[in-house]
Amino acid sequence: TRLAGAIARMNGSYQSGVLTLQKLRTGGRQTVVVQHVNVNDGGQALVAGEGQRREGQGAGNRPQFHHLMGTEWLPAIPDVHARLSSDPPARVADLGCGEGWSTIAIARAYPKVRVDGIDLDEPAIAHARRNAEGTEVAARVAFHARDAAEPALQGQFDLVTVFEGLKAGLAAPM
Repeated sequence: TRLAGAIARMNGSYQSGVLTLQKLRTGGRQTVVVQHVNVNDGGQALVAGEGQRREGQGAGNRPQFHHLMGTEWLPAIPDVHARLSSDPPARVADLGCGEGWSTIAIARAYPKVRVDGIDLDEPAIAHARRNAEGTEVAARVAFHARDAAEPALQGQFDLVTVFEGLKAGLAAPM
C-alpha cells in the first residue's frame, strides 16, 4: 500500500495517505514504528527548490497533523493510543520531522509524552525549534539535527514515527 500511495502522489492524484504499522524489537524493548505517506500535494514537492519544498511541505501538512494526528491517525492503532495515554509517560521519536509540525501535533494530542524530532536537515530543525517556541508543548518537545541511525538512540523510544521524512524521501530518494 505504501508503493500505491507513492505512485498516486507522483501522478498528482488526491489521497489522504497510507498508514502502516510495524513492531520492532530492539534491545529487549518493543518499539512501534508508524509511517504515513502523504499523497495529496499533486507532486509539486518534486519540482520545488529545497527551501520552497521544505516550507511548502510543512505548510501543507500542518493542518492534517493538527486536526488528524490525535483524533484519527494514532487512535486508529489501539496499542499505540493506549501507550501514549498511559503512565509512565512515553518517549516518542519523530524521524525526518522537517519543520516539526508532526512532532508538535503528537505532543499536543498526548499531554504526557515527550517527543524528540530528529532530522538531518539543519535549516528544518531551526524552523522546528522556532515553531515550537512559546507553544504549550515547548517543554515536552526537542529537536535534533542528527542521524537517527546513531547507536546511542537505539532502545530509547516507545514509539518511532516517520511522517515528513517519507514524503521528502520521495522527492530525493536515498
